[in-house]
This record gives sequence, structure tokens and C-alpha cells, in this order.
Amino acid sequence: MKNLNTHQKEGRHPIFTIVIFFLGMATAVIHLIQPDPILKLNGLGYLVLIVGSTLTIKSLDEFNQAAPNMLIFYALTTIGMYFILNGVAALDNQLGLMTKAIEALLVLTMVVSRQAEKRQKARSLFTPQQVHPSLTERTAWRF
Repeated sequence: MKNLNTHQKEGRHPIFTIVIFFLGMATAVIHLIQPDPILKLNGLGYLVLIVGSTLTIKSLDEFNQAAPNMLIFYALTTIGMYFILNGVAALDNQLGLMTKAIEALLVLTMVVSRQAEKRQKARSLFTPQQVHPSLTERTAWRF
């Protein structure tokens, strides 16, 4: 049997993981409690993508790498389709608008998380110790 060890995504700050998980779960639950089977399927899609975006399952490495991008695209598609399919009536449905606001926050959090990961990786690439171990000793004399 394949290894199913799970842990948090590497490089992401834990607060981002927690926020992404709860926003995604809120969206999934709202969709799952609706009577329409299409919305239930949409909720199941959110569940799968949230798990793939927030947890690392070693046996599903390729899915874990693609899931965050898929989640962003999925949420943006869901937001767009809501307004396309419902037209002006979409503005009268408070639960629908609240769900779209949660989805928009989810996308925003995913994008901000990705930017923070990139900045963290860039900072860790060129520390003086990595360039040359004695570099920090030399620069210490200048100050």
C-alpha cells in the first residue's frame, strides 16, 4: 500500500493554510447543503481541491502540486458561472452572494499565500552564509 502520510504544505505560513482550509470548507458546506445536485457536485469538487491544496499526500505528489492552481481556477469559474447563469437575479440571493464573497476571499488568500511563499524562497536563496560561510565574519568587522 502506498504511503499516505500527510502534513502541511511546505513553504506556506500556517495561518494561510488555516484560512484557506476554513474558507474552502465553508464554501464546500454551503454548496453541499443545497438541494440542487449540481451544487452538491460543486461542493464535492471544493472538498477535493481543499484537501489537495492544504495537505500533502505523498502518494499524490502531482495532484498536490496542481491543486492550488486548480482551486483558484475552480473558484473563479464558479463565481463567473453563478452570475452568468442567474443574471440579475443573482443579486437578490443573499446566500449566493455570501458564498461568492467567501470564494473571492479564498482566491485572494491563495494568491497572497503564493506571493508570500515566493518572497520567502527568494530571501532564503541568497543569505550570506549560503554564498560563502566566512562572508558574515568579514562583514561583521565593518560594523
